[in-house]
Amino acid sequence: MLFGCVIFYNGDMREIPYISLDVLLRTLVAEKEALVVGAVRAVVDELSEYRAVPREELVDSVAGVFDAAIICLESSAPVDEVLGGGREGVYEVAPRRKVQGVSLASVLRAHRLALSAAQRRFMQMAERSGLPFEKRLEAMGIMWEVGEWFMVQAARDYEPALLSDAERRKVEKRDFLTRLVQGALEAADEERLASRLGLPGELEYQVVLGRELSPIVWASEVESAFSGVLASAVADAVEGSLVGVLPVLEGVDAAISRASERQELRGGALALGCPVRIGKLAESLEEARAVLASLEPGSVGCFDARSRGWRLAVACTPWLGDVVEQGLLAPLRENHGGGEALLMYVWAFLEYGRSYRDAAQALYIHENTLRNKVAKFEQITGCRLNDIDTCIELMWLRHDMALKGALSIGDSL
Repeated sequence: MLFGCVIFYNGDMREIPYISLDVLLRTLVAEKEALVVGAVRAVVDELSEYRAVPREELVDSVAGVFDAAIICLESSAPVDEVLGGGREGVYEVAPRRKVQGVSLASVLRAHRLALSAAQRRFMQMAERSGLPFEKRLEAMGIMWEVGEWFMVQAARDYEPALLSDAERRKVEKRDFLTRLVQGALEAADEERLASRLGLPGELEYQVVLGRELSPIVWASEVESAFSGVLASAVADAVEGSLVGVLPVLEGVDAAISRASERQELRGGALALGCPVRIGKLAESLEEARAVLASLEPGSVGCFDARSRGWRLAVACTPWLGDVVEQGLLAPLRENHGGGEALLMYVWAFLEYGRSYRDAAQALYIHENTLRNKVAKFEQITGCRLNDIDTCIELMWLRHDMALKGALSIGDSL
C-alpha cells in the first residue's frame, strides 16, 4: 500500500482557509444565465413534450427553480417555510404545463434536470474552493428538499386519476421513504405502505444509504442492482439523503459484489443496515446511519457493520477521539523535531501487522529507518507498541482524525 505525505494541522481546524458559502453562492448566481440555458437545452433534448412550450416561458420557469434553490441556500429557515409562503409567485409551472398537455412524469423530470445543473456546478466549485465537506452535504440536502417541494406541488396540481401506475408508485415510494427517514412510520403503516409497493412481509430487508453518488441515477441503479424475483428494491433521494430498502435475497458479500459490478455505483459509498422484517426498518436505518457516519471522506464501496467493526464506535463517541488525541499528540507536538510526522510510520507499522519489513516496503524506506522512527515515537510518547491498548488508541486516533477531515483517506491508510 502506498502512502502519501501527511499534513498535520497544529491547532484549531478553523484556521484552515476556505471559501465561505455566501461567496460561493454569489459566484453561482453570476453563472445563472449559462446554467439556465444549459438546463433548458437538456429539458428540450430529453423531453419531446416540452418542444411545444414557448422557449421564453421555459427559460423563466427553469430560472425560477434556480432562484428558489439560491433563496433556500441563503436562508436558515426550512424550505417549506421559505417557498410555501410565496407559493403564488414562486410556483406557477405545473398548472400551465397541464393545460399545454405535458405529462406529470415529464414535469417531474424537467424539475430534476433544472435543479441538477445548479447542483453539479455547485459541487464542482465547492470541491475546487475547499468548502468544508459538511457544508457541501448540508447544501446538497437543501437543494434536494427544493426539488422535492416543487415535485409535491406538481403532483398536487394534477388530478390523482390522471396519474399512471408508474407515477402513482413513484409518489407512494417517495412517501414511504420520506416517512421512514423522518421516523414517522408506525409498524402498521410501514407494513401497509410496503405491501402497496410489492414488498412481501415474509422476507427480510435492509436499509441502504448512499454518499458521493449522483441522486439522478441513484434510484434506478440501486433498484436495478438489488431487485429480485421475489421482491423489488425501492430507492430514492429524500430529505437530503440517498435511501433505499433492499430485499435480503443473498449474503452480504454477494450484495457487495453486486453493487461493485454497477458502473454508476462504483464511485460512491453504500452503507447497509442490519436485515429486519417489515415493521422494524427503523432499526436497520439506525445501523445504516452509523455505518455511513463511520466512513472517512472519499471512501468508496459497499459497507456494513461487520466490515466497519470498531470504527463504528469512533463515529458514535467523538469525544473519546479528543481524549486520545490529547494523550498521544500533546508530547509529539511539544517535540520540535517533527514528532507528529512519526505517526505516519507508526500507523504503517500497525497496518502491516507490526511487520517492519512489510511496512518499510510499503513506505519505500529501509527497514532500519522504520525501526528508528518507531523507536523515536516510543521515546517521545513513553508508549510501547507491544502494548495492545496503545495500538488500539493509535488506530482510534487515525480514524478519528480522518472523520474530522484532518487526514485524507490516502494519508490515513
